[in-house]
Amino acid sequence: MRTKRFLKALSLVLVLAMAVASFAACGEDEKPADNQTQQQTNTNTNTNTNTTTPDKKDETPVVVDPYAAIKAKFPKKDMGGIEVKILDWWTKDYTRGTDTEYGEARAEYLAWAEDYYNFKIVEESYGDWGSRPEDFQNYATAEDDGNYYIWILYQTPASVTAINQGLVKDMSKLGVDLTTDKWDKYFASCFGGPNGEVYAFRAATSEPRGGVYFNKRLLKEAGIDPESIYELQKNNEWTWAKFEEMCKQICKDTDNDGVYDIWAICCDSTQLYQDFLWSNNTNFIDRVDGKFVYTLEDAASIEALDFAQHLSDEYRYYPEGSEWNYWQTAYPNAQGVFIFQDAYCAGQDFKDMEDDFGFVCMPMGPNATTYAAVNNDNLYVIPANYSDEKAALIAMAYDLYTEPVPGFEDHDGSLDGYYSQFRDSKSVDETIVLIKEHQVMNWTNFIADVELGSDYVWGLGSWTTAAAHAEEIRDKWKAAIEAANK
Repeated sequence: MRTKRFLKALSLVLVLAMAVASFAACGEDEKPADNQTQQQTNTNTNTNTNTTTPDKKDETPVVVDPYAAIKAKFPKKDMGGIEVKILDWWTKDYTRGTDTEYGEARAEYLAWAEDYYNFKIVEESYGDWGSRPEDFQNYATAEDDGNYYIWILYQTPASVTAINQGLVKDMSKLGVDLTTDKWDKYFASCFGGPNGEVYAFRAATSEPRGGVYFNKRLLKEAGIDPESIYELQKNNEWTWAKFEEMCKQICKDTDNDGVYDIWAICCDSTQLYQDFLWSNNTNFIDRVDGKFVYTLEDAASIEALDFAQHLSDEYRYYPEGSEWNYWQTAYPNAQGVFIFQDAYCAGQDFKDMEDDFGFVCMPMGPNATTYAAVNNDNLYVIPANYSDEKAALIAMAYDLYTEPVPGFEDHDGSLDGYYSQFRDSKSVDETIVLIKEHQVMNWTNFIADVELGSDYVWGLGSWTTAAAHAEEIRDKWKAAIEAANK
């Protein structure tokens, strides 16, 4: 780990310096060669022999405290030996990974912090995914049971209801500096109040979701340099127009039967519609000043959905009668150059794919100036049935738990696992970093009686238009939004 290596290196330098000094001193006592003796004699006859002994330098090794910055930010406090539990629904055996240099350094830092401030913090499973909303509702409305919990909630109407009912603490009032880089500002703004309140928090960058995978071999065969897509992305020129230009160049009818044999796109239609809508700087439903707003029929939304349908009609490989998840086999078997999918698919659905692939953001629509991807992250909350003093201790423990590791301040540990899943470093260093920075919330997840798939997206196709289908569900969605805003 870096801290240990630094101290070892410092000690080695000091030892070498002392050794050189000792060697020089010993050399003065050795008998010189004849010519050196004569030279020294001649020199001594012409110089002043009155010499002084230089002062010895302080040879005490300099000890560097690797946690000095932590101590400065978090003044020492005895937290009374509390054990804070971050409650999820998936952890089986909680461990602090030490299989990387960063993991080892983080484990050592946390052990020091727990000892120095006298607390413990672990991640633990509580209930299951299905019972999560009810479990939290029951816990937060009961008396304080003496535990120190941080609850993880997923994106569901019940989570917003819990916030609106005052069942979670306002993190901004618990003595935590939420302005530092580690806090997800977008996430906090989505679940905050008009006066800077923060009810749901995350001290982590967002999990990367939707982007565009591309088959490098098929691109080369179509006369397109795969690296050119990364350059377009870097120069902010990766747009719908550029994407369709490539689709036209890729699609080929090699046997002249009127049907393409080489296709540009192979993907689930739901992902296609959703990702293109968000890439045009718009949403199905938005949230403004804490209130949900119906935006499905905004011009930018209809434009995006119509363009997605156009791409599906013209360039998408989809065998008649296929299941929705046909792409899980078809894409790894090179039945299309592009697929719109989440970042985790690289290490799951495409891990055994023979052809190399790259990964970029969704191309920008005409209404957008930056790349965008949906945010589907979990919410972290502290129950409101805890006292302010107790909640402040929990917040401090979480703050320490998520603090950048000394020696790795610029290291994003969430990226580590992706390097082994993707086929090139640009997929991570350039694309995933961008996706994490530009997030949009799918607010349909938080409104009761709104089902994005069954209500709307699954009904889109060549048999209708985005505007016509939106008109069919307009009244239902507006009524659901009105109820959610009460």
